[in-house]
Order: sequence, then structure tokens, then C-alpha cells
Amino acid sequence: LNIKFINERIKNLLEISKSNLKLNDLILEYDIFINKLKTLNYSRQESLFQVSFINKSGYNIASKINLSILIDEYQDTTGYLIIGRIIQNHSSFINKYKISKREFEIVKMLMSGLSNKNIANYLKISERTIKAHITNIYNKMGINSKMELFNIFNSYIN
Repeated sequence: LNIKFINERIKNLLEISKSNLKLNDLILEYDIFINKLKTLNYSRQESLFQVSFINKSGYNIASKINLSILIDEYQDTTGYLIIGRIIQNHSSFINKYKISKREFEIVKMLMSGLSNKNIANYLKISERTIKAHITNIYNKMGINSKMELFNIFNSYIN
């Protein structure tokens, strides 16, 4: 997928100089992103989820994005609109709950709506290991459900 940037600030943040850059050069969870696009093409509804961009320096930029489909008068897809904002306070979330890098990666994927099985496949680890990480995350945070995790995590990015 080709990208057209309207906002120069994001181009600077991602250290982009080429005009022919593709999304798979920027998004760490590209497979997840493509699955969201496929779902969007089918459902025609907006999708809100977490994704990590990576700049030339290798810095991981966690973002919350809203993905919309652009349709012409014939109901054909003409493109996608991606509106995002950087998750500014993810470091305070990590520090407060003493979440490891791997656990934070799993939290982001859970917030994107992925199942334990999808996360395990993406990270190339067992589903049992994912469950162990989630249990550790819940214990560190003093919670018992994904809904509680979702509410706490969103309070750090809103």
C-alpha cells in the first residue's frame, strides 16, 4: 500500500524522506493492520485500534489510529483514511505497572482486539505462554479481565 501524507509532523517524526514509502516499511504489526483493512472492506465500518510505527532510527512509536474506508459514488473503495495520535503516556503505564517490553507488546495486541491465538501466532510463541503473560500482566495491575485492562490502558492514552 502506498502512503500519501497530509501532515508533515508525522513525516518528520517517522524520519521519512522518500515519497514512495510503503506501509509495511513503517508498521511493526503490518499483518494485523492488513487484517483490519480486510475487515473494513467487508464491514464498511470504522476501526479503532493500536499500532506501532517504527522510524529510521528504529524507535517504536505506539499510536492509536482510526481507520476509515473512502468509497466513490459507485460504492468502490478508492482509498483509506488513517487518522492517528501518538500514545504519549505509554511509558508511565509501563513504569507504574512494571510491565516488560514483551508484556507491553501483548497489551497493545490485546487492545487491537486480537485473540490469544492470533497473538501467539504473530509472536511465534505458544498460546499457553500468551496466557501466562496475560496472567502476569493482570497480577501486576491488580485486575481480572480484559475489560479492566482496556479501561486502564485507555486512561493513559486519552
